[in-house]
Amino acid sequence: MRNNLCLNPNKTREPIVVRKGQKSIISPSLIIPGTSRVSSIRVLGVTVISDLGMEQHLDEVLATCASSTYALRVLRSHGLPPFATHKVARMTTVSSLM
Repeated sequence: MRNNLCLNPNKTREPIVVRKGQKSIISPSLIIPGTSRVSSIRVLGVTVISDLGMEQHLDEVLATCASSTYALRVLRSHGLPPFATHKVARMTTVSSLM
């Protein structure tokens, strides 16, 4: 409880990180008592899995872009002008990829 801060163990997750190709060796004791272990964690909008791979994050980003593309097609079919469609695409799909 240094600096008058305390950690809420119910909201804290402990990620398990292993090298690719190695078996997961899980120690019986948690580093922070009361936390739960997870195989993936989302930090600053990026999902990292236990082997530090990015597959899950890429799947999520591509799914978001696919739904944005569908929404753009619907807007275009309802008569949105091409310059406005381009603006909406830049604000949604392109910004999420960057």
